[in-house]
Amino acid sequence: MIHTFLTKIIGNLKSKYIFLFILLSCNVGSYAVNNSIILFVDKYPNVKIPKNKETKESLSKKLKQPNFVWKDAIKQHRLSSGIPGILAMHLGNSCTSDKDGQLTFPRTFQKPVVHLLVTKGIQPVYMVAPATVHNWMLDKHMPSELYEFSFHKDEDTDLYYIDTKKVPLPKDSMISFDTIIIISDPNNIFVPLGATMTQYSANLILPTVYIKKNFDFSYNALYTNSIQQYFEAITSDYKPEEQTIAKIITNT
Repeated sequence: MIHTFLTKIIGNLKSKYIFLFILLSCNVGSYAVNNSIILFVDKYPNVKIPKNKETKESLSKKLKQPNFVWKDAIKQHRLSSGIPGILAMHLGNSCTSDKDGQLTFPRTFQKPVVHLLVTKGIQPVYMVAPATVHNWMLDKHMPSELYEFSFHKDEDTDLYYIDTKKVPLPKDSMISFDTIIIISDPNNIFVPLGATMTQYSANLILPTVYIKKNFDFSYNALYTNSIQQYFEAITSDYKPEEQTIAKIITNT
């Protein structure tokens, strides 16, 4: 009877350890994938200078009625939550910014450099025309601007930052595979240059870019959707082997 009792306890312990092992394996797998490149798009700051200067009397009147002050504060210091509906493409994937203005792409490489291309048009380089595209190249008849985001660590302060700079367009017009592409007139997107503080992470969070009021949402959406079928992640297709293991061993 004691033997049976001990057997049950050992069996329960084994099952718990097996469950814990499976749980840890699932967690390890979830952390090992899904690294992302994140880019936010927001409204271009529009600072309005009041035409009429405030007087002591007008300020005194507003202070007596806090509702006036609160309404003015909302109008002048409203926090933007990003711009939804901006379409962008990167390495076989297309993405639309969400309600917070966030664009998210899978990070498939560890190189700490990402390029951003703002252009009104690109051209395909076909492997098999007109279906299989090898890569994309600039349309020389369309205005384009290219930016580089590079991740760095300051050795003196141990702080991490992303350095943003404008770089020349490639001489051969070929767009590198690490490039995020936004279809737009470059004059309608503002990319702040210089250093932006960040944190060390498996996810690469890029500095925010700003959309000006002349941004053409229709052109961005229609152009991107027209070539969206070429921006699809590669999928694997498996075919079951007709021979069984026994037949394979026999043949060998």
